[in-house]
Amino acid sequence: MAVSVIERIGVSTHFLPAADGESIWDAIDQVYAMGLRGFELIPDDYRGQLAEPYVPAVGIWPADLHPEQRQRLREALSVFDVVTIHSPQLDLNLASMNPGIREESRRQICECLDLARDLGVRVVTFHRGHPSVEGVHDPQETERHNIEFGRRAAELTEDCDMLIGFEVGGPGGLDAQMREIAAIDCEHFGVNLDLGHAAVQGPAPEVWAREFAGKIVEVQICGVRRSWSGCTARQPIERNNVIDYEAVLAELKSQGFDGPVICEIEGFNIEGTVSHVLAARALLSDIWERF
Repeated sequence: MAVSVIERIGVSTHFLPAADGESIWDAIDQVYAMGLRGFELIPDDYRGQLAEPYVPAVGIWPADLHPEQRQRLREALSVFDVVTIHSPQLDLNLASMNPGIREESRRQICECLDLARDLGVRVVTFHRGHPSVEGVHDPQETERHNIEFGRRAAELTEDCDMLIGFEVGGPGGLDAQMREIAAIDCEHFGVNLDLGHAAVQGPAPEVWAREFAGKIVEVQICGVRRSWSGCTARQPIERNNVIDYEAVLAELKSQGFDGPVICEIEGFNIEGTVSHVLAARALLSDIWERF
């Protein structure tokens, strides 16, 4: 019997704090031993978690991985049913006003595509460019830079069985992203449906899912809680929060979605994060099977 898409739910290294000094190899072993069958690798080794004191997330730096290490990583990840790569975003901007930042951002994301080839990873996603912190911005220029890179990434992966795409959310909202995907006009280029981003920015995640039907290459899930000060994402998943999981999963299942589902939930250590993801998997699986 085939395993449902929800049963293959995974976790991102961005939310695996090395609270006890764990390496990427330790994290892979621990995540698998606790029962998860999906794994998303973010190729950076410098991102920290929200904690006191500072705790780095487990990770790797592609430039440090010589061929033997890449082969070792490929073998280590082979225990999972689903493996994805999500590019770094810290200090990167595909639509920066600074051409040097744009160039380096493109280089690092293309490096992720090369790493995916070496590791046999089929799904790679990345963030859209956005207006620089300072200066006067032309929204059309931002979209142009995103479209240019999207087309370039599509060309680089047209000879392999890879699905790539922009994570949803950011400048211009849903309308701008729909224009960009339409302009890129590539069968294997779509979107990473981040429910947290969609819920905070609006419209509701199920609307994003419906508008991008057939173009969703990955789904990222978390809980979003509303408070007096606004919305807080990356929270444990529970029925009583901003996201209507029944509506989202019904839409995805009606489309026949069978791609990766990665949880982005904060925890104080690897065990804590994975425990949150396992609880999310149980709740989401119950909803999924009812449709």
